[in-house]
Amino acid sequence: MHILVIPSWFETPKITTLGSFFKDQAIALTERNHQVGIIYAQATSIKKFTHWYKKRYYTCNNQKVNIINTAYFTWPLMRKLNRLKRFEHFEKLFLEYSKKNGKPDIIHAHSVVSAAGGGAGLIANYLKDKYQIPYILTEHSSELHFNNYPEMEKSLMITALIQAHSVIAVSNALANDLRKLIPSKKIAIIGNIIDTKFFYPKETFNNTYHFVVIGYLRPIKRVDILIQAFAETLKTHNNIHLTIIGDGLEKSNLEALTHTLKIENKVTFTGELSRIKTSKILNESDCYLSASKYETFGVAIHEALSAGLHVISSNSQGPEEIIKELNEVIVAENDVYHFAQAMANKIKMNKPTMAEKNLKNNRIKELYSTEAITLLLEEQLTYPLSITKTKNV
Repeated sequence: MHILVIPSWFETPKITTLGSFFKDQAIALTERNHQVGIIYAQATSIKKFTHWYKKRYYTCNNQKVNIINTAYFTWPLMRKLNRLKRFEHFEKLFLEYSKKNGKPDIIHAHSVVSAAGGGAGLIANYLKDKYQIPYILTEHSSELHFNNYPEMEKSLMITALIQAHSVIAVSNALANDLRKLIPSKKIAIIGNIIDTKFFYPKETFNNTYHFVVIGYLRPIKRVDILIQAFAETLKTHNNIHLTIIGDGLEKSNLEALTHTLKIENKVTFTGELSRIKTSKILNESDCYLSASKYETFGVAIHEALSAGLHVISSNSQGPEEIIKELNEVIVAENDVYHFAQAMANKIKMNKPTMAEKNLKNNRIKELYSTEAITLLLEEQLTYPLSITKTKNV
C-alpha cells in the first residue's frame, strides 16, 4: 500500500521534534512493507521574513519515508487568500511527490482544524475531489476542544470529516469533541505510538527526588502552577529538584518566577532537547508533572509512564484513563495547593521500584507500542481501498 501522509504541523529547523509522532507512524508503516511519504508546506507570516527557509528534500532517519518540505508566506488579515495559497502549495508538493514516487493509493491527513498552519483534512478533501484519492483523517488538535477555529470555516471542516473514509481520534476525550461536529459519524480511537524500547525503565541510585516537566512552554500548560507548587514542597522537603524540558513563549516568565520565589538553584530549564537527551533525563527522574488545561492524548505523560515514572496530573482529559488505570494521581483541583500536597505524598512514598516501573512499561507497550498502533492503523487504511476495489469490479 502506498500511503501519503499530510500533517497539519511538522518539524522545522528550529523545532526538530515538532510532530514527531507523524514521522514515527510513517516509519512504522514502512517496516510493515508499505510505501510511505510525507508532504508539508510550512506557513510563515510575511512579518517573519528572516524565518523563511528554502525548500528542502530529504529522506528521514535513513528509512524509506520520502519527505518533501517547503515554506511559503502568508499575509495578515487575508485568511481566505492564505487558505487558497495553502491549497496551491500542497497541491504542488503532491504533484511533485507523485511524479517522483508514483501516485499514492491513500492519504492519511492529520487534523482538520483550519488554521494558517493547519487544516490537513481540508487539503486531503481537496485532493480527493480533484485526483480521486481516498483519505482517512486522524484528529490531534486541542483547538477543537476550545472551539478555536473560524466559524466561517466550520462547514469546510465538517465536510472534510464527513468525506473522510475513516475518522480517528487519539483519545476518547477528543472523540467527544469531534462528535459535536459529526454526531452520526463513526470515530475510531487510536492513540499515538510510544517507543517503549526508547522510553524504558531504569533504576535510579541518587538520593534526590527528581520531578520533571516536558512540553512547549505555553499558557495552556500552566507550568507556573507546577513551579509554585514545587516551591511550596521545598519548604518541607529540601532534597528535591525540578527539571523543565522545552522552549516556548512562557520560558522567560517562568525563569523569572523561579528567581522571584528564590528557587532558581533547584530548578533547571534545559530548553528544547533531542529525544535521546529527554529519555536520559526521564531515566534519572522519579515523578512527571503536568498541569495542562487540556491534552488530546498527552504524549509526554505516556512516555514518562513507559519509563516507569510516577505521574501527578491535572484532569486534562486525554490521558485520564491510563493515569487512573496505573494508579497514578489526578489532582482534585488544578491549583498550587493540590499539586504541592500530591508532590509531598509522592516523596513520602519513596521512588518507584523496578517492579512498578516494569508494570507501567508493559502496559504502555500493550496499548501503544509500534506494533499495536500500526496494526490498528492498517485496518483503517486498508478498508477504504477494499471499498474502492469493490466499486471498480
